[in-house]
Amino acid sequence: MKKETKSGTTKKDAQPKAAKSQKGAALAERDAKRGIKLDVDKAVAMYKAGKTISEIAQAMGFPKGSGNNRTHAVLVQAGARKPRPSEK
Repeated sequence: MKKETKSGTTKKDAQPKAAKSQKGAALAERDAKRGIKLDVDKAVAMYKAGKTISEIAQAMGFPKGSGNNRTHAVLVQAGARKPRPSEK
């Protein structure tokens, strides 16, 4: 459905965003197909041993440059790392 804006142009209605749990389930399903399992205990142990988030993501099976945000989120949820300033 399109709506007319003040300037007279039209724009599409925003699609409702999926709930976080739905997104998490979809990401977990996608990672399972790729053979990636993010082990929280292993990630925390590696982080405490001084490994970078990128190194941890690669060790978990993500390609280089991928999975860093997911790995960071797992470490924040586990309490091993503080959230980014933009996430507070």
